[in-house]
Amino acid sequence: MFLKLFTSYCLILFFLISCQRDPVSNSPVPSSSGAVFNMSGMCDLSRLYGKYVRDSLLNDTHYFYTVINVIIPGTYEIYTDTVNGIYFRSTGTFDSVGRKPVKLMGYGKPLSTGVSEFIVHYDSSACMFRLTTLPNPFVPTNTGDSTTLFFGSRDGYFYAVNATSGTVKWRYPMGLTTTPALSDTVVYAPSLDHNLYALNAKTGRFKWTVYTGGWNGNEVQAPFADNGRVYFTCNNMKAYSIDTTLSCNTNICFPQTKWIFTASNEFSGQINASVVKNGTMFFGVDTTFYAIEALSGIVKWKTIIPEWCAGNSPSVIDGVVYLTGGVNAVYALNAQTGHQIWKYTIPLALNGGTKFSSPTVANGTVYFALDSLAFVTGQLCALDAASGMLKWKSKIEFLESTHRFYPVTGNGLVYCPSYDGYINAWDATNGRLMWRHPIPEGASNPVVVKNIIYVGSHLGHIYAINAVSGNLIWKKKIAGATNTSGIAVTDFRGNVYHSGESGHQD
Repeated sequence: MFLKLFTSYCLILFFLISCQRDPVSNSPVPSSSGAVFNMSGMCDLSRLYGKYVRDSLLNDTHYFYTVINVIIPGTYEIYTDTVNGIYFRSTGTFDSVGRKPVKLMGYGKPLSTGVSEFIVHYDSSACMFRLTTLPNPFVPTNTGDSTTLFFGSRDGYFYAVNATSGTVKWRYPMGLTTTPALSDTVVYAPSLDHNLYALNAKTGRFKWTVYTGGWNGNEVQAPFADNGRVYFTCNNMKAYSIDTTLSCNTNICFPQTKWIFTASNEFSGQINASVVKNGTMFFGVDTTFYAIEALSGIVKWKTIIPEWCAGNSPSVIDGVVYLTGGVNAVYALNAQTGHQIWKYTIPLALNGGTKFSSPTVANGTVYFALDSLAFVTGQLCALDAASGMLKWKSKIEFLESTHRFYPVTGNGLVYCPSYDGYINAWDATNGRLMWRHPIPEGASNPVVVKNIIYVGSHLGHIYAINAVSGNLIWKKKIAGATNTSGIAVTDFRGNVYHSGESGHQD
């Protein structure tokens, strides 16, 4: 009996097994192969999003895009090491070969402020990028529509300040900037973390950022906003054109890079801040001065300046480019062709073999400052804009490192800081010193708004000074050192004013 039951059971089991369909293959998708795209070891980050603040947990606004060169499709895991309490990671599947943008999300909480280096790993390749963690807290406040000063500070914030009272309207956590640019309701602030930030000028709210790639010294120069684009040069020897009209893809909005012009593959050179005028972008790289078509990025012309032309921004007015070259010359070039109109060579009596400021052009006169022999005194010079002939020169006490200081004009006067701790005003027609106001902690490049001059200082004070008399209107301790960042100003009518080193002629 038992034998019959066992035999029947085996027959039934055999029948059930034999009737099953062939199993469907569920073999796993193989891993992809390729390499993270990099430039001399630095990651090609097309976008870096979010503000990274100490003790603030990362969320879905903290991420970046990098580019992967896929050789064999398949699954992937791309990740960074954990640095300063945070890391980035992405997983998925590449279904084809070629260059692929990948979004890596951020996780964790930054533990301390400062710059951190992250290594991105994919397959057997790696690249590096840098990220700046800023102090806590971020303090946005409401703003009015009155005249506003915008500037960066060494305390890790970018500020908007009421020009009448010196009251802080808002501040945004970011690295120290050069002079920002303003357009409509947006302020464009370049940062030492290799980003150009776009902030709402009224509220300080973050809009977007453009990352230029991180290597030491790769700072963004003072930007220039013009007709819906923002232009800037960077110490990676490149010039950029960014369309500020946002493009959105799956609820992610970002500006469009219209073109990038590589002036040199040698990162050891120097490039100056650019000026955009009448559809042309002007800037110098080492001894070559460029005119680039602003819409396309195509070179219109270039010319050699033997004395070197990358130290200071040019000025462009009435179809002429004015620039200071090296240690002993000032040039006027035809803006359409690059042909030299005139060249003024500094006499030996003035030439100490040191440095120039950028030129400022107003009322048919080119103004610039330079160091003199042995750093004992400096000179403020005025040239006839048409001929290049010297009109007058005036002494500036103890003017050292003149390339930091830029003359600006207004109210029939020329204003320029000096290294002995003063902001000075000269008669623009004859060079007679009219007044001096002490800024003992060292001054930033000033900006003139009608009859008021605003200037920052090494100790974080902002001064508002009567531009005609030199009398102090107000002085406020606002931030950390501000003397390395110029000031941009917008008034209630929408007029924009800039410090001299931005190259603007307002």
